[in-house]
Amino acid sequence: MMTLLATIFTASLLGSLHCAGMCGGVVAFLAGSSTPGKGKGTQLAYHGGRFLSYSLIGLLAGSFGAALDLGGQAVGLGRTAIVLAGAMMIAYGVILLLRVQGKAIKIPVPGILQRTYQTGFSKVTQRGPVLRGLSLGLLTAFLPCGWLYLFAAGAAATGASGSGAGAGAGSAAGASSGAE
Repeated sequence: MMTLLATIFTASLLGSLHCAGMCGGVVAFLAGSSTPGKGKGTQLAYHGGRFLSYSLIGLLAGSFGAALDLGGQAVGLGRTAIVLAGAMMIAYGVILLLRVQGKAIKIPVPGILQRTYQTGFSKVTQRGPVLRGLSLGLLTAFLPCGWLYLFAAGAAATGASGSGAGAGAGSAAGASSGAE
């Protein structure tokens, strides 16, 4: 388990430039809208919100993985969650390779994710800086992010809610340690 958590942390640390590109605008918005002297508190609140939301995603994904494993065992299959997570990661890699070759492959973003983020974002802009930072950090879980989805698949592969939460926390910690 520690190997998986270390791998997820390292991968998210290495991929933190991706996170800075995706969420950098949100962080810039927070930094520019903070009252003088409150910027660090706002940033800490933002990263705390991300940590909580990613941990919750990991917990839910790990619980889902546990249910998949239990169902798989009932029909004589082994670790169903890890096999499905691996297949998802391979499929995502193939899609990325096809995109590099110029193939226009779009993965639709569920409307509920878009609506939740847009509605939440519009509501938190009027909040105080620290509450705005926390709220936006929590909302990052609703951004369409293949990187986050892969870490969620890794959390599901653990087949346990606690380990999944740890995987989510590790991905948030790695990304926050980088360029954001």
